[in-house]
Amino acid sequence: MLYLVYHYEMSDKPYDQDDDGERMIPIDLPPPQSFPNIFQVMSYMIEADRRDALVNETVRDYLDELIEDFGDECVIPIISYIQRYMGWDMEILLEQSDVENFLMKNHSLFDEDMWLKVLNTKAINEFHSAVFRLSQTYLSDAVAEVLMKEELRTAGEDAPPE
Repeated sequence: MLYLVYHYEMSDKPYDQDDDGERMIPIDLPPPQSFPNIFQVMSYMIEADRRDALVNETVRDYLDELIEDFGDECVIPIISYIQRYMGWDMEILLEQSDVENFLMKNHSLFDEDMWLKVLNTKAINEFHSAVFRLSQTYLSDAVAEVLMKEELRTAGEDAPPE
């Protein structure tokens, strides 16, 4: 963290974002030569975490209202928007109902907190890691396939007309 502050002091941009035409938020970070300055940097970071928590809470409240007003049907458009806006590919890998159905079918139990308990397991963490590794494998195949198709299409365009 101290390196980042030092880099900031050396930078000619007094902002925490690149100049991409968006509204920028100036930040004042002291140089890290003393313990009081380090304390000020840590205070800034803690305040930034609080701001992030407030933004997350606001977004969560807004999404809760959307789902309350429009039901589950609004979830897919929200996911689609996030995919397009952020450039992410999102998939629903597990659903709470899957966990509840499995628990009832195989153990004749119902636990309303089981979903959160399952999400916090080593097995699910390993599952997410495996999905990520698998996505990287298939990403290579997908890029190669697109490049091959584009090469074939380009080669067809270069052919002399008959």
